Amino acid sequence: MHFSLDSTVASLDRAGLLAGVRGSLPDSVDGISDDSRRVTPGSLFLAIRGSDHDGHDYLDRARDLGATAVLVEDATLTNLPAIVVTEGRKAAAIAAGEAYG
Repeated sequence: MHFSLDSTVASLDRAGLLAGVRGSLPDSVDGISDDSRRVTPGSLFLAIRGSDHDGHDYLDRARDLGATAVLVEDATLTNLPAIVVTEGRKAAAIAAGEAYG
């Protein structure tokens, strides 16, 4: 799977979920995951806050496994290029829609 982050950012902006972009995002990524154990090199990691786990706690693991960008609510927790959003769960659904069509 290969998809454009520019398109993802534009979709998030149209939905009113984009808080900003930090760093230099790659033009595209080769995968998407909200599970840090399944991150592959060149992918986008979705750091989603849940009732039991917070994906932000796994940003370092995602980086170590090769994520080249992240979708986060709090960009201060990573040095990776980040798509910063106001509502992670809704934003993750839009990003997945961009990835999987």
